[in-house]
Amino acid sequence: MKTNFVMRWRRSLRAGAAVLVMLLLSQSAPGASDNDPLLAGMAPAEIMRLGENMYRNGTLPSGEPVQAVVQGDIPVAGTMFTCANCHMRSGVGSIEGTIITPPTNGAELYRPKKPGARHSEAQEQRRPAPFITPHDRPAYTDASLGHVLASGIDPAGSVLDPIMPRYLLEPRDLAILVHYLKNLSADLSPGVSEETLDFATIVAGDVDPADRDAMLMPLKLFIANRNARVPLFQGRKRTGIFAEEMDLSYRKLSLSVWELTGTPDTWRSQLEAYYRKKPVFAVLGGIAKGDWLPIHAFCNQNGIPCIMPSTDKPVLSEDNWYVLYLSRGPAQEGESAARFLHMRKDLAGDAGRIVQVYRDRGKGPVIARAFRETLLEMGLLPPREVVVKAGAPLDAGLLKGMGPGVVAALWLDADDLARMRFADKRSGPATILASGGMLGERLNAVPDQVRRSTYITYPYRLPKDRKATHQVVTTWLKQNRIPASNLRISADVYAMGSMLTDVFMHMKRNYYRDHFLDVFDMQRDQTYTVLNYPRLSFGPGQRYASKGCYLVQLTEGPAPELVPMTDWVAH
Repeated sequence: MKTNFVMRWRRSLRAGAAVLVMLLLSQSAPGASDNDPLLAGMAPAEIMRLGENMYRNGTLPSGEPVQAVVQGDIPVAGTMFTCANCHMRSGVGSIEGTIITPPTNGAELYRPKKPGARHSEAQEQRRPAPFITPHDRPAYTDASLGHVLASGIDPAGSVLDPIMPRYLLEPRDLAILVHYLKNLSADLSPGVSEETLDFATIVAGDVDPADRDAMLMPLKLFIANRNARVPLFQGRKRTGIFAEEMDLSYRKLSLSVWELTGTPDTWRSQLEAYYRKKPVFAVLGGIAKGDWLPIHAFCNQNGIPCIMPSTDKPVLSEDNWYVLYLSRGPAQEGESAARFLHMRKDLAGDAGRIVQVYRDRGKGPVIARAFRETLLEMGLLPPREVVVKAGAPLDAGLLKGMGPGVVAALWLDADDLARMRFADKRSGPATILASGGMLGERLNAVPDQVRRSTYITYPYRLPKDRKATHQVVTTWLKQNRIPASNLRISADVYAMGSMLTDVFMHMKRNYYRDHFLDVFDMQRDQTYTVLNYPRLSFGPGQRYASKGCYLVQLTEGPAPELVPMTDWVAH
Protein backbone atom coordinates (compact mmCIF):
# COMPACT_ATOMS: atom_id res chain seq x y z
CA MET A 1 0.00 0.00 0.00
CA LYS A 2 2.84 2.36 0.87
CA THR A 3 4.51 1.60 -2.47
CA ASN A 4 1.33 2.45 -4.39
CA PHE A 5 1.00 5.70 -2.47
CA VAL A 6 4.59 6.71 -3.24
CA MET A 7 4.12 5.85 -6.93
CA ARG A 8 1.07 8.12 -7.04
CA TRP A 9 3.06 10.83 -5.28
CA ARG A 10 5.87 10.58 -7.86
CA ARG A 11 3.37 10.70 -10.72
CA SER A 12 1.92 13.82 -9.12
CA LEU A 13 5.36 15.45 -9.25
CA ARG A 14 5.52 14.86 -12.98
CA ALA A 15 1.98 16.12 -13.42
CA GLY A 16 2.93 19.12 -11.32
CA ALA A 17 5.19 20.43 -14.05
CA ALA A 18 2.12 21.81 -15.85
CA VAL A 19 0.92 23.71 -12.83
CA LEU A 20 4.40 25.16 -12.29
CA VAL A 21 4.33 26.60 -15.77
CA MET A 22 0.99 28.22 -15.00
CA LEU A 23 2.28 29.53 -11.70
CA LEU A 24 5.17 31.18 -13.54
CA LEU A 25 2.61 33.38 -15.25
CA SER A 26 1.80 35.11 -11.96
CA GLN A 27 4.81 36.26 -9.98
CA SER A 28 2.94 38.81 -7.89
CA ALA A 29 4.41 40.05 -4.63
CA PRO A 30 2.99 38.99 -1.29
CA GLY A 31 -0.32 40.64 -0.55
CA ALA A 32 -1.17 41.29 -4.21
CA SER A 33 -4.05 39.62 -6.01
CA ASP A 34 -3.24 36.63 -8.18
CA ASN A 35 -3.82 36.18 -11.89
CA ASP A 36 -3.43 32.41 -11.65
CA PRO A 37 -5.83 30.86 -14.18
CA LEU A 38 -6.35 27.91 -11.82
CA LEU A 39 -7.99 30.30 -9.37
CA ALA A 40 -10.02 32.24 -11.93
CA GLY A 41 -13.49 33.13 -10.71
CA MET A 42 -12.65 32.56 -7.04
CA ALA A 43 -12.95 35.47 -4.60
CA PRO A 44 -9.67 36.24 -2.77
CA ALA A 45 -11.41 35.79 0.59
CA GLU A 46 -12.58 32.32 -0.43
CA ILE A 47 -9.09 31.33 -1.59
CA MET A 48 -7.69 32.45 1.75
CA ARG A 49 -10.39 30.55 3.65
CA LEU A 50 -9.65 27.32 1.78
CA GLY A 51 -5.89 27.80 2.12
CA GLU A 52 -6.23 28.53 5.82
CA ASN A 53 -8.11 25.26 6.28
CA MET A 54 -5.33 23.37 4.51
CA TYR A 55 -2.63 25.11 6.54
CA ARG A 56 -4.25 24.99 9.98
CA ASN A 57 -6.36 21.82 9.79
CA GLY A 58 -4.73 19.72 7.07
CA THR A 59 -7.99 19.50 5.12
CA LEU A 60 -8.42 19.89 1.37
CA PRO A 61 -11.15 22.06 -0.20
CA SER A 62 -12.96 18.78 -0.90
CA GLY A 63 -13.11 18.06 2.83
CA GLU A 64 -10.67 15.13 2.55
CA PRO A 65 -7.38 15.13 4.49
CA VAL A 66 -4.28 16.43 2.72
CA GLN A 67 -1.96 13.54 1.77
CA ALA A 68 1.82 13.73 2.05
CA VAL A 69 5.05 11.72 2.38
CA VAL A 70 7.71 12.09 5.09
CA GLN A 71 11.09 10.44 5.56
CA GLY A 72 11.18 9.54 1.88
CA ASP A 73 8.39 6.97 1.72
CA ILE A 74 6.11 7.17 4.77
CA PRO A 75 2.57 8.29 3.86
CA VAL A 76 0.84 10.63 6.30
CA ALA A 77 -2.42 12.55 6.39
CA GLY A 78 -2.24 16.31 6.82
CA THR A 79 -4.58 16.09 9.79
CA MET A 80 -1.94 14.09 11.72
CA PHE A 81 0.28 17.15 12.01
CA THR A 82 -0.67 20.32 10.24
CA CYS A 83 1.53 23.05 8.81
CA ALA A 84 0.53 25.25 11.78
CA ASN A 85 1.69 22.60 14.27
CA CYS A 86 5.31 23.27 13.33
CA HIS A 87 5.40 26.61 11.52
CA MET A 88 2.83 28.15 13.89
CA ARG A 89 -0.42 29.84 13.03
CA SER A 90 1.36 33.03 11.94
CA GLY A 91 3.82 31.15 9.71
CA VAL A 92 6.76 32.87 11.44
CA GLY A 93 8.17 29.55 12.64
CA SER A 94 9.32 28.47 16.07
CA ILE A 95 12.27 27.47 18.22
CA GLU A 96 11.94 24.68 20.77
CA GLY A 97 15.22 23.60 22.32
CA THR A 98 17.53 22.95 19.37
CA ILE A 99 14.63 22.40 16.95
CA ILE A 100 14.24 25.36 14.61
CA THR A 101 11.23 25.52 12.31
CA PRO A 102 11.75 28.16 9.60
CA PRO A 103 9.14 30.74 8.56
CA THR A 104 6.58 29.95 5.89
CA ASN A 105 4.92 33.36 5.67
CA GLY A 106 4.96 35.53 2.57
CA ALA A 107 7.16 38.28 3.98
CA GLU A 108 9.98 35.77 4.56
CA LEU A 109 9.49 33.37 1.66
CA TYR A 110 9.33 36.02 -1.05
CA ARG A 111 12.65 37.63 -0.21
CA PRO A 112 16.16 36.17 -0.50
CA LYS A 113 17.54 34.33 2.49
CA LYS A 114 21.03 35.41 3.49
CA PRO A 115 23.16 33.59 6.05
CA GLY A 116 23.96 35.25 9.35
CA ALA A 117 27.40 35.99 10.72
CA ARG A 118 30.14 33.94 9.08
CA HIS A 119 32.04 31.49 11.23
CA SER A 120 35.27 29.65 10.74
CA GLU A 121 35.16 26.02 9.71
CA ALA A 122 36.26 24.99 13.20
CA GLN A 123 33.50 27.10 14.78
CA GLU A 124 30.88 25.61 12.49
CA GLN A 125 31.97 22.09 13.43
CA ARG A 126 31.44 22.84 17.13
CA ARG A 127 27.96 24.32 16.66
CA PRO A 128 24.87 22.12 17.16
CA ALA A 129 23.44 21.07 13.81
CA PRO A 130 20.29 23.21 14.03
CA PHE A 131 22.41 26.34 14.51
CA ILE A 132 24.77 25.91 11.60
CA THR A 133 24.78 28.98 9.36
CA PRO A 134 21.99 28.54 6.80
CA HIS A 135 22.67 28.47 3.12
CA ASP A 136 21.75 31.23 0.68
CA ARG A 137 18.61 30.85 -1.34
CA PRO A 138 16.85 33.16 -3.81
CA ALA A 139 13.44 34.60 -3.04
CA TYR A 140 10.64 32.14 -3.68
CA THR A 141 8.31 32.62 -6.60
CA ASP A 142 4.88 31.05 -6.94
CA ALA A 143 6.45 28.35 -9.10
CA SER A 144 9.36 27.52 -6.79
CA LEU A 145 7.08 27.55 -3.75
CA GLY A 146 4.75 25.07 -5.43
CA HIS A 147 7.77 22.98 -6.38
CA VAL A 148 9.23 22.84 -2.86
CA LEU A 149 5.87 21.86 -1.37
CA ALA A 150 5.67 18.87 -3.73
CA SER A 151 9.33 17.86 -4.01
CA GLY A 152 11.14 19.22 -0.93
CA ILE A 153 13.73 21.00 -3.12
CA ASP A 154 14.12 24.73 -2.53
CA PRO A 155 15.05 27.42 -5.13
CA ALA A 156 18.77 26.95 -4.37
CA GLY A 157 18.52 23.25 -5.17
CA SER A 158 18.90 22.20 -1.54
CA VAL A 159 16.84 19.32 -0.19
CA LEU A 160 14.71 20.05 2.86
CA ASP A 161 14.81 17.94 6.00
CA PRO A 162 13.07 14.59 5.33
CA ILE A 163 10.64 15.24 8.20
CA MET A 164 9.17 18.09 6.14
CA PRO A 165 6.19 16.58 4.30
CA ARG A 166 6.19 16.37 0.50
CA TYR A 167 2.58 17.12 -0.40
CA LEU A 168 0.44 15.17 -2.86
CA LEU A 169 -1.81 17.96 -4.17
CA GLU A 170 -3.87 18.47 -7.27
CA PRO A 171 -2.79 21.57 -9.26
CA ARG A 172 -5.70 23.73 -8.09
CA ASP A 173 -5.23 22.76 -4.43
CA LEU A 174 -1.51 23.49 -4.75
CA ALA A 175 -2.30 26.91 -6.22
CA ILE A 176 -4.65 27.66 -3.29
CA LEU A 177 -1.98 26.75 -0.73
CA VAL A 178 0.66 28.82 -2.54
CA HIS A 179 -1.67 31.82 -2.58
CA TYR A 180 -2.36 31.40 1.14
CA LEU A 181 1.31 31.15 2.12
CA LYS A 182 2.19 34.14 -0.05
CA ASN A 183 -0.35 36.27 1.81
CA LEU A 184 0.15 34.77 5.28
CA SER A 185 1.60 37.41 7.63
CA ALA A 186 2.72 39.40 4.62
CA ASP A 187 1.71 42.79 6.06
CA LEU A 188 2.06 44.02 9.63
CA SER A 189 -1.14 43.99 11.67
CA PRO A 190 -3.28 47.04 12.48
CA GLY A 191 -1.97 49.21 15.29
CA VAL A 192 1.66 48.95 14.15
CA SER A 193 3.76 51.82 12.81
CA GLU A 194 7.52 52.29 12.42
CA GLU A 195 7.69 53.97 15.83
CA THR A 196 4.70 52.78 17.86
CA LEU A 197 2.57 49.82 18.87
CA ASP A 198 -0.96 50.89 19.77
CA PHE A 199 -2.83 49.04 22.51
CA ALA A 200 -6.10 49.49 24.37
CA THR A 201 -7.44 48.40 27.72
CA ILE A 202 -11.13 48.13 28.54
CA VAL A 203 -13.11 49.30 31.56
CA ALA A 204 -16.68 48.03 31.13
CA GLY A 205 -19.69 48.79 33.28
CA ASP A 206 -19.92 50.23 36.76
CA VAL A 207 -16.52 49.00 37.97
CA ASP A 208 -15.52 49.87 41.53
CA PRO A 209 -13.09 52.83 41.28
CA ALA A 210 -10.57 51.09 43.53
CA ASP A 211 -10.60 47.98 41.30
CA ARG A 212 -10.33 50.18 38.20
CA ASP A 213 -7.21 51.84 39.60
CA ALA A 214 -5.78 48.50 40.71
CA MET A 215 -5.85 47.36 37.06
CA LEU A 216 -5.14 50.61 35.24
CA MET A 217 -2.36 52.21 37.30
CA PRO A 218 0.09 49.25 37.14
CA LEU A 219 -0.66 48.81 33.43
CA LYS A 220 0.11 52.47 32.69
CA LEU A 221 3.30 52.14 34.73
CA PHE A 222 4.40 49.11 32.68
CA ILE A 223 3.85 51.11 29.48
CA ALA A 224 5.77 54.11 30.85
CA ASN A 225 8.70 52.01 32.06
CA ARG A 226 9.04 50.27 28.71
CA ASN A 227 8.82 53.54 26.81
CA ALA A 228 11.57 54.98 29.00
CA ARG A 229 13.94 52.36 27.56
CA VAL A 230 13.21 53.16 23.92
CA PRO A 231 15.91 55.90 23.57
CA LEU A 232 18.57 53.40 24.67
CA PHE A 233 17.66 50.97 21.91
CA GLN A 234 17.22 53.71 19.35
CA GLY A 235 20.80 54.72 20.14
CA ARG A 236 21.99 51.19 19.54
CA LYS A 237 20.16 51.20 16.23
CA ARG A 238 21.93 54.38 15.11
CA THR A 239 25.39 53.25 16.15
CA GLY A 240 25.06 49.60 15.21
CA ILE A 241 26.52 48.58 18.59
CA PHE A 242 24.71 45.48 19.90
CA ALA A 243 22.02 46.17 17.30
CA GLU A 244 20.52 42.70 17.33
CA GLU A 245 17.15 42.10 15.78
CA MET A 246 15.34 42.07 19.11
CA ASP A 247 16.87 45.48 19.89
CA LEU A 248 15.85 46.92 16.55
CA SER A 249 12.30 45.78 17.19
CA TYR A 250 11.82 48.27 20.00
CA ARG A 251 8.85 50.57 19.51
CA LYS A 252 7.04 52.90 21.86
CA LEU A 253 3.79 51.61 23.27
CA SER A 254 0.63 53.69 23.38
CA LEU A 255 -2.39 52.82 25.54
CA SER A 256 -5.98 53.92 24.95
CA VAL A 257 -8.61 53.36 27.63
CA TRP A 258 -11.90 52.20 26.14
CA GLU A 259 -14.62 53.04 28.68
CA LEU A 260 -17.84 51.09 28.08
CA THR A 261 -20.98 52.37 29.75
CA GLY A 262 -24.55 51.18 29.92
CA THR A 263 -25.74 47.58 29.75
CA PRO A 264 -23.61 44.80 28.23
CA ASP A 265 -25.85 44.57 25.16
CA THR A 266 -24.61 48.06 24.16
CA TRP A 267 -20.91 47.33 24.62
CA ARG A 268 -20.39 45.84 21.18
CA SER A 269 -21.37 49.01 19.32
CA GLN A 270 -19.16 51.08 21.64
CA LEU A 271 -16.20 48.78 20.98
CA GLU A 272 -16.70 49.05 17.24
CA ALA A 273 -16.78 52.85 17.46
CA TYR A 274 -13.51 52.93 19.43
CA TYR A 275 -11.86 50.54 16.98
CA ARG A 276 -12.96 52.50 13.91
CA LYS A 277 -11.51 55.64 15.43
CA LYS A 278 -8.16 54.04 16.30
CA PRO A 279 -7.38 50.40 15.45
CA VAL A 280 -5.12 48.75 18.03
CA PHE A 281 -2.73 45.82 17.88
CA ALA A 282 -4.16 44.17 21.01
CA VAL A 283 -6.13 44.69 24.21
CA LEU A 284 -4.09 44.44 27.41
CA GLY A 285 -5.76 43.57 30.69
CA GLY A 286 -9.16 45.14 31.19
CA ILE A 287 -11.88 44.84 33.80
CA ALA A 288 -15.66 44.56 33.63
CA LYS A 289 -18.65 44.71 35.93
CA GLY A 290 -20.55 41.93 34.26
CA ASP A 291 -20.02 39.25 31.67
CA TRP A 292 -16.91 39.38 29.47
CA LEU A 293 -18.79 37.70 26.60
CA PRO A 294 -19.47 40.84 24.49
CA ILE A 295 -15.78 41.76 24.59
CA HIS A 296 -14.71 38.16 23.94
CA ALA A 297 -16.93 37.98 20.85
CA PHE A 298 -15.72 41.34 19.53
CA CYS A 299 -12.05 40.40 19.87
CA ASN A 300 -12.43 36.97 18.26
CA GLN A 301 -14.51 38.23 15.36
CA ASN A 302 -12.07 41.06 14.62
CA GLY A 303 -8.90 39.03 15.24
CA ILE A 304 -7.73 41.29 18.11
CA PRO A 305 -5.66 39.63 20.86
CA CYS A 306 -7.02 40.26 24.36
CA ILE A 307 -4.48 39.46 27.06
CA MET A 308 -5.49 38.33 30.57
CA PRO A 309 -8.46 40.53 31.49
CA SER A 310 -9.54 40.72 35.12
CA THR A 311 -12.88 38.92 35.07
CA ASP A 312 -14.72 36.32 37.12
CA LYS A 313 -16.68 35.37 34.01
CA PRO A 314 -14.26 34.11 31.36
CA VAL A 315 -15.91 32.58 28.32
CA LEU A 316 -15.44 28.81 28.31
CA SER A 317 -15.11 27.87 24.68
CA GLU A 318 -12.93 25.64 22.55
CA ASP A 319 -13.54 27.97 19.60
CA ASN A 320 -11.35 30.79 20.89
CA TRP A 321 -7.97 31.91 19.65
CA TYR A 322 -7.68 35.59 20.47
CA VAL A 323 -8.59 35.90 24.18
CA LEU A 324 -6.08 34.67 26.76
CA TYR A 325 -7.58 34.30 30.23
CA LEU A 326 -5.84 33.97 33.59
CA SER A 327 -7.96 30.91 34.41
CA ARG A 328 -11.29 29.23 33.72
CA GLY A 329 -12.72 31.19 36.64
CA PRO A 330 -15.26 29.60 38.98
CA ALA A 331 -15.75 26.61 36.66
CA GLN A 332 -12.19 25.57 37.47
CA GLU A 333 -13.24 24.93 41.07
CA GLY A 334 -16.23 22.77 40.13
CA GLU A 335 -14.12 20.71 37.72
CA SER A 336 -11.37 20.19 40.30
CA ALA A 337 -13.84 19.23 43.03
CA ALA A 338 -15.36 16.53 40.80
CA ARG A 339 -11.93 15.17 39.92
CA PHE A 340 -11.04 15.13 43.60
CA LEU A 341 -14.09 13.03 44.42
CA HIS A 342 -13.25 10.70 41.56
CA MET A 343 -9.74 10.21 42.97
CA ARG A 344 -10.95 9.90 46.58
CA LYS A 345 -13.93 7.59 46.36
CA ASP A 346 -13.34 6.71 50.01
CA LEU A 347 -14.64 10.18 50.88
CA ALA A 348 -17.59 10.21 48.53
CA GLY A 349 -19.70 7.58 50.27
CA ASP A 350 -22.56 6.61 48.00
CA ALA A 351 -21.72 8.34 44.69
CA GLY A 352 -25.45 8.64 44.00
CA ARG A 353 -25.97 10.74 47.10
CA ILE A 354 -24.03 13.87 46.20
CA VAL A 355 -25.99 17.05 46.88
CA GLN A 356 -24.98 20.51 45.72
CA VAL A 357 -26.45 23.71 47.12
CA TYR A 358 -26.12 27.10 45.43
CA ARG A 359 -27.95 30.33 44.70
CA ASP A 360 -29.23 30.88 41.18
CA ARG A 361 -26.98 33.87 40.45
CA GLY A 362 -23.30 34.75 40.72
CA LYS A 363 -20.53 32.20 40.81
CA GLY A 364 -22.61 29.37 42.29
CA PRO A 365 -24.36 28.24 39.08
CA VAL A 366 -21.05 28.28 37.17
CA ILE A 367 -19.32 26.07 39.74
CA ALA A 368 -22.37 23.79 40.00
CA ARG A 369 -22.59 23.26 36.26
CA ALA A 370 -18.87 22.44 35.94
CA PHE A 371 -19.11 20.09 38.95
CA ARG A 372 -22.14 18.30 37.50
CA GLU A 373 -20.71 17.94 33.99
CA THR A 374 -17.33 16.70 35.21
CA LEU A 375 -18.94 14.10 37.49
CA LEU A 376 -20.84 12.76 34.50
CA GLU A 377 -17.70 12.72 32.34
CA MET A 378 -16.04 10.57 35.00
CA GLY A 379 -18.85 8.08 35.21
CA LEU A 380 -20.31 9.24 38.54
CA LEU A 381 -24.01 9.85 39.03
CA PRO A 382 -25.24 13.45 38.83
CA PRO A 383 -25.79 15.30 42.10
CA ARG A 384 -29.13 16.15 43.62
CA GLU A 385 -29.52 19.94 43.54
CA VAL A 386 -30.88 22.52 45.95
CA VAL A 387 -31.14 25.89 44.23
CA VAL A 388 -31.88 28.97 46.31
CA LYS A 389 -33.29 32.08 44.69
CA ALA A 390 -31.05 35.14 44.81
CA GLY A 391 -32.18 37.33 47.71
CA ALA A 392 -34.37 34.61 49.23
CA PRO A 393 -33.71 33.44 52.80
CA LEU A 394 -31.53 30.36 53.07
CA ASP A 395 -32.93 27.36 54.91
CA ALA A 396 -30.28 27.11 57.59
CA GLY A 397 -31.32 23.53 58.42
CA LEU A 398 -31.23 22.08 54.92
CA LEU A 399 -28.31 19.79 55.84
CA LYS A 400 -30.37 18.20 58.61
CA GLY A 401 -30.70 14.50 58.14
CA MET A 402 -28.37 14.22 55.15
CA GLY A 403 -26.43 11.58 57.05
CA PRO A 404 -22.91 10.17 56.85
CA GLY A 405 -23.32 8.72 53.37
CA VAL A 406 -23.74 12.12 51.72
CA VAL A 407 -21.35 14.54 50.07
CA ALA A 408 -22.65 18.11 50.38
CA ALA A 409 -21.18 20.57 47.86
CA LEU A 410 -22.02 24.00 49.29
CA TRP A 411 -21.27 26.57 46.59
CA LEU A 412 -22.14 29.49 48.88
CA ASP A 413 -20.49 32.72 49.95
CA ALA A 414 -19.23 33.36 53.48
CA ASP A 415 -22.45 35.03 54.68
CA ASP A 416 -24.60 32.10 53.58
CA LEU A 417 -22.19 29.53 54.95
CA ALA A 418 -22.09 31.30 58.30
CA ARG A 419 -25.91 30.99 58.54
CA MET A 420 -25.89 27.22 58.05
CA ARG A 421 -26.60 24.94 61.00
CA PHE A 422 -24.16 22.06 60.73
CA ALA A 423 -25.06 18.78 62.37
CA ASP A 424 -22.49 16.81 64.28
CA LYS A 425 -20.29 14.27 62.53
CA ARG A 426 -22.62 11.36 63.29
CA SER A 427 -25.72 12.84 61.62
CA GLY A 428 -24.22 15.31 59.17
CA PRO A 429 -22.75 14.81 55.69
CA ALA A 430 -19.67 12.63 55.47
CA THR A 431 -17.90 15.18 53.30
CA ILE A 432 -18.50 18.87 52.66
CA LEU A 433 -17.11 20.75 49.68
CA ALA A 434 -16.85 24.54 49.62
CA SER A 435 -15.48 27.16 47.25
CA GLY A 436 -12.41 29.17 48.20
CA GLY A 437 -13.18 31.59 45.40
CA MET A 438 -16.61 32.33 46.88
CA LEU A 439 -15.42 32.52 50.48
CA GLY A 440 -12.59 34.89 49.58
CA GLU A 441 -10.73 36.14 52.64
CA ARG A 442 -13.39 34.69 54.97
CA LEU A 443 -12.43 31.04 54.97
CA ASN A 444 -13.07 30.97 58.72
CA ALA A 445 -16.81 30.98 57.91
CA VAL A 446 -16.42 27.19 57.93
CA PRO A 447 -17.21 26.23 61.55
CA ASP A 448 -14.64 24.41 63.66
CA GLN A 449 -16.79 21.30 64.14
CA VAL A 450 -16.85 20.41 60.43
CA ARG A 451 -13.39 21.54 59.33
CA ARG A 452 -11.99 18.02 59.40
CA SER A 453 -14.63 16.84 56.95
CA THR A 454 -14.65 19.98 54.77
CA TYR A 455 -12.53 20.32 51.64
CA ILE A 456 -12.22 23.75 50.07
CA THR A 457 -11.34 24.29 46.43
CA TYR A 458 -8.48 26.79 46.40
CA PRO A 459 -7.54 28.03 42.89
CA TYR A 460 -4.65 30.21 44.07
CA ARG A 461 -1.04 29.94 45.18
CA LEU A 462 -0.88 28.72 48.79
CA PRO A 463 -0.19 31.48 51.35
CA LYS A 464 3.03 29.84 52.52
CA ASP A 465 4.38 30.00 48.96
CA ARG A 466 3.45 33.65 48.35
CA LYS A 467 5.83 35.49 50.65
CA ALA A 468 8.69 36.28 48.25
CA THR A 469 6.47 37.33 45.35
CA HIS A 470 4.19 39.26 47.71
CA GLN A 471 7.13 41.34 48.85
CA VAL A 472 8.29 41.98 45.28
CA VAL A 473 4.85 43.14 44.11
CA THR A 474 4.00 45.25 47.16
CA THR A 475 7.43 46.90 47.09
CA TRP A 476 7.02 47.69 43.38
CA LEU A 477 3.61 49.25 44.01
CA LYS A 478 4.88 51.25 47.00
CA GLN A 479 7.94 52.55 45.17
CA ASN A 480 5.73 53.80 42.36
CA ARG A 481 3.10 55.25 44.70
CA ILE A 482 0.36 52.93 43.56
CA PRO A 483 -2.11 52.10 46.34
CA ALA A 484 -2.70 48.40 46.99
CA SER A 485 -6.46 48.90 46.65
CA ASN A 486 -6.92 45.38 45.27
CA LEU A 487 -3.67 43.49 45.46
CA ARG A 488 -5.04 40.48 43.58
CA ILE A 489 -5.85 42.58 40.51
CA SER A 490 -2.59 44.58 40.62
CA ALA A 491 -0.53 41.42 41.06
CA ASP A 492 -2.14 39.89 37.95
CA VAL A 493 -1.19 43.00 35.94
CA TYR A 494 2.36 42.72 37.28
CA ALA A 495 2.55 39.09 36.10
CA MET A 496 1.13 40.05 32.70
CA GLY A 497 3.79 42.77 32.34
CA SER A 498 6.52 40.23 33.00
CA MET A 499 5.12 37.90 30.34
CA LEU A 500 4.76 40.77 27.85
CA THR A 501 8.40 41.76 28.33
CA ASP A 502 9.50 38.31 27.16
CA VAL A 503 6.92 38.19 24.39
CA PHE A 504 7.97 41.55 22.90
CA MET A 505 11.61 40.48 22.97
CA HIS A 506 10.97 37.22 21.13
CA MET A 507 8.61 38.74 18.58
CA LYS A 508 11.57 40.66 17.16
CA ARG A 509 10.12 42.65 14.25
CA ASN A 510 7.35 40.23 13.39
CA TYR A 511 4.44 42.36 14.51
CA TYR A 512 1.62 40.09 13.46
CA ARG A 513 -1.23 39.43 15.86
CA ASP A 514 -1.14 35.68 15.33
CA HIS A 515 2.60 35.66 15.99
CA PHE A 516 2.03 37.66 19.18
CA LEU A 517 -0.16 34.81 20.40
CA ASP A 518 2.18 32.14 19.00
CA VAL A 519 4.95 33.54 21.21
CA PHE A 520 2.70 33.32 24.27
CA ASP A 521 2.15 29.65 23.40
CA MET A 522 5.92 29.03 23.25
CA GLN A 523 6.78 31.00 26.39
CA ARG A 524 8.26 29.32 29.45
CA ASP A 525 6.09 28.86 32.54
CA GLN A 526 5.85 31.92 34.78
CA THR A 527 6.30 31.32 38.51
CA TYR A 528 8.53 33.88 40.22
CA THR A 529 6.54 36.94 39.12
CA VAL A 530 3.15 35.35 39.85
CA LEU A 531 1.49 36.07 43.19
CA ASN A 532 -1.98 34.64 42.81
CA TYR A 533 -1.31 31.29 41.08
CA PRO A 534 1.34 28.55 41.33
CA ARG A 535 2.26 29.16 37.70
CA LEU A 536 0.96 30.67 34.50
CA SER A 537 1.54 29.03 31.13
CA PHE A 538 0.01 28.85 27.68
CA GLY A 539 0.80 25.75 25.67
CA PRO A 540 -0.07 25.57 21.97
CA GLY A 541 -3.69 26.58 21.57
CA GLN A 542 -4.30 26.82 25.34
CA ARG A 543 -6.25 29.89 26.40
CA TYR A 544 -6.37 29.55 30.20
CA ALA A 545 -3.06 30.17 31.96
CA SER A 546 -3.77 28.70 35.41
CA LYS A 547 -5.09 25.17 35.19
CA GLY A 548 -6.41 23.78 38.42
CA CYS A 549 -6.97 23.99 42.18
CA TYR A 550 -5.72 22.73 45.47
CA LEU A 551 -8.14 21.01 47.82
CA VAL A 552 -7.38 22.35 51.28
CA GLN A 553 -8.60 21.98 54.83
CA LEU A 554 -8.51 24.49 57.67
CA THR A 555 -6.99 24.25 61.10
CA GLU A 556 -9.24 25.20 64.01
CA GLY A 557 -9.54 28.70 65.44
CA PRO A 558 -10.43 32.20 64.24
CA ALA A 559 -7.27 32.56 62.13
CA PRO A 560 -7.01 29.15 60.47
CA GLU A 561 -4.12 27.98 58.36
CA LEU A 562 -4.61 26.23 55.03
CA VAL A 563 -3.49 22.62 54.90
CA PRO A 564 -3.23 21.27 51.31
CA MET A 565 -4.83 17.85 51.05
CA THR A 566 -3.88 17.39 47.40
CA ASP A 567 -1.31 18.51 44.93
CA TRP A 568 -2.52 20.86 42.22
CA VAL A 569 -5.60 19.14 40.71
CA ALA A 570 -5.36 20.09 37.04
CA HIS A 571 -8.43 20.44 34.85
